[in-house]
Amino acid sequence: NQAYGSYQKTPVATPISSAIHDSLRSEIDVQRWTGLDEVASGLYPITTIVELGIPLRMVRRWRLMAPPPLKLSPLETAVGGELRAYRDVMVCAREASRFDRERSIIRLTLLHLLAHVSRARSRVVKNNEKLAASAENPENQEDPPRDQGFTRPRALILLPMRNLAFETISDLVALAVPAGEKESGGNTNHRRVLNWDKFLAEYGPDEEEPTHSGKPKDFQYRFRGNIDDDFKIGIALATKSVKLFSEFYQSDVVVASPMGLKRYFEDVRDGMASETRSDFLSSIEICVVAGAESLIMQNWEHLKEVMDRLNKVPHQLRDTDISRVSRIHIEGKAGCVRQTVLLSNQRNAELNALFRSFRNHSGRIQFVERFSERGLFDLNMLPLSTTGSSHEFLRLPKSTSVLESVENRFQFFRDTLIDSVLSKRDRWGQVVVYIPSYLDYVRVRNLFLMRRKESPSSIQFGALCEHTDLSDVSRARSKFFDRQYAVLLLTERFQFYRRYRIRGAESVLFYGVPLNASLYAEVVQFLHLSDPETLRPRPVRILYDPVYDSLGLEPILGRARLAELRNQRATEL
Repeated sequence: NQAYGSYQKTPVATPISSAIHDSLRSEIDVQRWTGLDEVASGLYPITTIVELGIPLRMVRRWRLMAPPPLKLSPLETAVGGELRAYRDVMVCAREASRFDRERSIIRLTLLHLLAHVSRARSRVVKNNEKLAASAENPENQEDPPRDQGFTRPRALILLPMRNLAFETISDLVALAVPAGEKESGGNTNHRRVLNWDKFLAEYGPDEEEPTHSGKPKDFQYRFRGNIDDDFKIGIALATKSVKLFSEFYQSDVVVASPMGLKRYFEDVRDGMASETRSDFLSSIEICVVAGAESLIMQNWEHLKEVMDRLNKVPHQLRDTDISRVSRIHIEGKAGCVRQTVLLSNQRNAELNALFRSFRNHSGRIQFVERFSERGLFDLNMLPLSTTGSSHEFLRLPKSTSVLESVENRFQFFRDTLIDSVLSKRDRWGQVVVYIPSYLDYVRVRNLFLMRRKESPSSIQFGALCEHTDLSDVSRARSKFFDRQYAVLLLTERFQFYRRYRIRGAESVLFYGVPLNASLYAEVVQFLHLSDPETLRPRPVRILYDPVYDSLGLEPILGRARLAELRNQRATEL
């Protein structure tokens, strides 16, 4: 595990909390950042859960959870130290999203989150007692402490589907409620966990859950249980009880999907304006985004909109004691003290751009996986068959912006490749054109339609995207296998959500580098489903931008091959 980079201001002596000091406000105004390059072992690792500053009652509950609680992996040790320092943390490693590790990383984050909410609540309660005592003695009255935000919610957890929300909320309840307080099986409401039965009914797995046999293991893991991506739930925490489905303004933690919040913002049936519906997010102090590799396959703009609405000065105050609101909230700079945690097993430009847009004054750090020298080839995920398979990388002209890169890619395909695909059947054979972006897919599909209109005798093609009906999918796959279609267009979201094995492919053209490296291996395997006796070479061709596709190529090629690719002067490798 390697810290890709950390960006830290002058260290602050006190931990971030709801009480923001004037000196801290002045430091935030300066916004002086210093770049650091350190490995994780040189930062602030922890060795036990206790070092996170977790209350002992939560540590005891952690011990009841599997895997063994106090034996932290090196990644958990480093991430725990950065959580304690209240830095923004992004973890992009297969270990973080491995089946047995993803939940442990989330549990570690939940412990930190619950401890933060507990400390903040205790501080408010103690200050309330002091104010009540000073009210009885007018001579000793002091100014009210500024220990609150505009609204009660302090933490936001964004997840892609209800299955992950079910496990996350179950772990949160197990850490927040004393052990043994919930009846065995959790099938009945208990006074310490309100609305538990409703939670099981709406978020729990179905009685007849599909097994997804024959699908890849990561697909079985991601699409287990309830896969609805439209949900939102408020959670109110007390010392020894938890209330699920609490009203947002009466909640301490909000768990939701970007889609669920997006639809909530746009729902104005109750007469509330759209811009005021996100006021409950004005005082978020910890934001956790888990399963980012799935969120980017939904609608990334929804997540960006939710993040843009965090820590804004509310349009309407609700039961707010303005004398207790910290000045940093009043001045609209609460985003500078918000800690954000991003968890993903894939690293891409979109995730990097989002992470770098945060303004946490304590700094930010990325943990990225150190890929092997040969990428997927070292993992035996891309076996080279004896029939002459090869991976050819076609370099696009260097671009100065993302928009220019998109145009260069389309022009290169239109001017150089499409005529070859349509006419040189001996070179391409049955070809699958894999397109990561849906917008690019529409442009390429329209280009094929235009060529077919100009020349009706042109080869036929099929097109599969995430919006294609099942009947059309079956028809296109059948015609491609029967060689009635010579070309099959395929979007990355279609492959991510369906995971079909396309038979009959003799070559693959990647219009762009896949966002998910494992899908690259799956699509290449299409070539080995056809007749093994065929002596035709089975090439794999990839269009890549030397600037904007480096992050996507690293897990595929590995560090050594990527360096070789960068140093090549030829346009083909």
